Amino acid sequence: AESKEPARASASMTTTLTLRVVLFYVLSIFLIVCAVNWRTVAPGTSPFVTALAQVGIPGAKLMMNFIVLTAVLSCLNSGLYVTSRGLFALAAFGDAPQALTPLTRRRVPARAILTGSLFGYGAIIASILSPAAVFSFLVNASGAAMLFLYMVIGIAEIQYRRSLGAVETKKLPLKMWLYPW
Repeated sequence: AESKEPARASASMTTTLTLRVVLFYVLSIFLIVCAVNWRTVAPGTSPFVTALAQVGIPGAKLMMNFIVLTAVLSCLNSGLYVTSRGLFALAAFGDAPQALTPLTRRRVPARAILTGSLFGYGAIIASILSPAAVFSFLVNASGAAMLFLYMVIGIAEIQYRRSLGAVETKKLPLKMWLYPW
């Protein structure tokens, strides 16, 4: 909604996200499997640290902790951004309290940011009170929700394109990989 060219931004984002997943996850797991016998990776220890230590890189644990901290902070930042924009959009369409719609002079949805932050602090408190249960719930719920969400989006996109017909589908600004298969 905030992009000057949303179709191009979406296409670019999809491509870079795919490349990042392949580069940072698939390739890194491949390298770990090449360096470490998978039977020797102990639960509760980082396979990345194990691989780097086995290869002989000093300070591997400190380096990985720094990388994980950076990744967590990045996820927190994007989660807060998405949450605040989502709350703002829901409020603008009447699906959330209207108190979340005002913007600051710099056009920032501060109330939506604060509301999302409060729920984040609530999650932190819950994780302190019951860390194992909250972690297990969040991992399982978020994974299941993401799979379900992407499946519904994919099905909706396929149905939408089928309803347009072949000629109109070719006029759409974004192409769907491997459509109609």
